Amino acid sequence: YGSTGSWIVTGVLLCSTLFSIIAFMILARDIWSSILQLVFKLVNNDGSIEFTTMQKNCIMIGCIVVTMPAGLAPSLYALRHISYVGFASAITLTIVLGYRCIEYNIENTEAIKQAVATDFTLSKFLTALPIFSLSFLCQFNVLSIHSGLTNPTRERVREVLNYSLFGSSIVYILAGSFGYFY
Repeated sequence: YGSTGSWIVTGVLLCSTLFSIIAFMILARDIWSSILQLVFKLVNNDGSIEFTTMQKNCIMIGCIVVTMPAGLAPSLYALRHISYVGFASAITLTIVLGYRCIEYNIENTEAIKQAVATDFTLSKFLTALPIFSLSFLCQFNVLSIHSGLTNPTRERVREVLNYSLFGSSIVYILAGSFGYFY
């Protein structure tokens, strides 16, 4: 498609990357706000424990400052083990969510009976589809996986991808199920 197609693809990738960064920063702001409230037992003047928008934005700026050196690295080599940290945090979150789900459903025996597994509407499906599809959007890593393997063959790359997607699927299914029944 030539130069026009190249500009369109570059623009779409830029928008996708920027929107992902914005989403992650808002997520980090909300997560760290909750953690700081719990750790330091912060209470506002009116007795509430909720951070104001300005305080949350200051926390987000703090997250940006802390993560800035990693974003300015000349290569991604320093972050080569970050996938282990991400997978460990997903497993930890799934275990905690499973524990809370079991704890909640033992205390509230009627809650499990109220869960409806067939509540399917097109709008709910279309709301969940981007989240689910983006969770498996990893094709841009295939070339780095291929180059990172010793003696890369099509079968070895396929095996690595199958195992990693299978593990991710199990974690997502468990986390989704626990979240649904919690």
